[in-house]
Amino acid sequence: MSSVPASEPQNQQKNPIIKKIDEHLKIIVEKTGIQGKYIMMALGVSLFLTIIGFLDKYITCLVGILLPTFFSIKAIESKEEDDDKLWLTYWTIYAVFSFLDLFAGWILKIIPFYFIIKLIFLVWCFMPNTKGAVIIYDKVIKPFFLKNQNKFDKIVNKLMEKTKKAGEIAKNEINKNKEKITEAGISAADKILKSD
Repeated sequence: MSSVPASEPQNQQKNPIIKKIDEHLKIIVEKTGIQGKYIMMALGVSLFLTIIGFLDKYITCLVGILLPTFFSIKAIESKEEDDDKLWLTYWTIYAVFSFLDLFAGWILKIIPFYFIIKLIFLVWCFMPNTKGAVIIYDKVIKPFFLKNQNKFDKIVNKLMEKTKKAGEIAKNEINKNKEKITEAGISAADKILKSD
């Protein structure tokens, strides 16, 4: 007996990859309220433009920042708490990724299709059906942070202390030299007005 329903001919059985895409698309449509055809068109156009290297930085910014910002706002305003955790976790992973990208990005950019890989990674991180950010957080960031939390606390406390001291020094210097600063500002403004 065949496992294919009688209403679906053998040659029209869906490819497993297409089935998986359909499953994920249904979840995305359900979570976002955006029609599937628009999601697929946006993804297709984004991938195409990124592949040809046109607006690749802007598209990754749009997909990696603007879309997640929109969904983060929706999560904040919803009564569910699971989506809040997803988006907080996404932004944590995005911050770590951006920090690494800042220093290693010049090396990574020589990798062919870097922006496509980055785009796919960011989408994987925030999609409600993959929750990649939660996976990375639970398996990498959380254990690393918990192991080194005391070291991080000491570093942050020292930075805060030094920042406070620097602020106090700057405030004192400004107060001491208030008259000189005011005179210099008035003199510069006067010269600008006379030069016209």
